[in-house]
Amino acid sequence: MRLSPSPFLPFPLIPFPNLLSLPLGVTYLNMLGRFTDPHTLECKDKGGKTKVISAARFVVATGGRPTPLACEGGELAITSDDIFTLDKPPGMCIWVRL
Repeated sequence: MRLSPSPFLPFPLIPFPNLLSLPLGVTYLNMLGRFTDPHTLECKDKGGKTKVISAARFVVATGGRPTPLACEGGELAITSDDIFTLDKPPGMCIWVRL
């Protein structure tokens, strides 16, 4: 297991099982999910088991890959992967989706 390259990412970078509890109340789920209302998520694993989760907020990360900007000045931009190599969190940022 290698440690996180970032001082502000408090957990190691590891391959995740289907369910993993991380520090700061973060839970990783590798499941197919659908929102049944703004605060309820119904998840189904590969075996068909269903889990219902309620929370005030959810973060949905779909596993996409960042694409470098192919424009003038694009080399000055950083990707979502690059952000974890910074010495300190950025104060402000803008997200561009191509």
